[in-house]
Amino acid sequence: MHIPGLGMIKNGNYEVICGVAQDAPPDRRAREQPPSQARDSGSDHQQRENGEPWSRQSKGLGVHCAPPVQSGPGGAAGVSETADMSQPMYWDRLDIPMPDRPYKDVLTGEDKSLKEKEKGPWNALTKEEKIALYRLTFCQTYAEMKRPTNEWKTIFGGIFIFLGFTGLVIWWQRVYVFPKRPRTFDEEWQAKQLKRMLDMRVNPVHGFSAKWDYEKGQWK
Repeated sequence: MHIPGLGMIKNGNYEVICGVAQDAPPDRRAREQPPSQARDSGSDHQQRENGEPWSRQSKGLGVHCAPPVQSGPGGAAGVSETADMSQPMYWDRLDIPMPDRPYKDVLTGEDKSLKEKEKGPWNALTKEEKIALYRLTFCQTYAEMKRPTNEWKTIFGGIFIFLGFTGLVIWWQRVYVFPKRPRTFDEEWQAKQLKRMLDMRVNPVHGFSAKWDYEKGQWK
């Protein structure tokens, strides 16, 4: 095992140079392989020459070679297609005025003639042509990006619908689900309960009855 910068690790049928698994020469495989493993090397080599995907893990190295996962319509089932973030992308953002690529990268014949006219003096261009040239590069202006939207109407509408539905549920529960209020919540019952507690002199020192003047018949 030799691991300085461009070192080499030998193990069985593979040589790892800078982290890449490579086949060892056939004569070296024949010398280093046991007879039981020598029978399998020919089929693996033939399979790789035919372009078939293969996966094999070398002993003690953890080197695993597998076919790449394909995405898109022709890929494996259950694999969704994702955007290639390595390619230039377009966006409209206030903090990044210059996107990676123009908004319209596929030009028509009229667009191409307008781009050729752009190379000349700009005072020869009309206002409509200048706006069309801007729209080829950008989708929105700063004024359009800063312009308020009507999204607040949708938000407030959803809030009021939710509050109205909640009120209907509470009303339905009070009318059809909850029982009637107990009689102990009536004012007449509470007045009688108060007089009874005063007659029983409940907490006469520092509590309830201590705040009542029994001689005058009123609260102190």
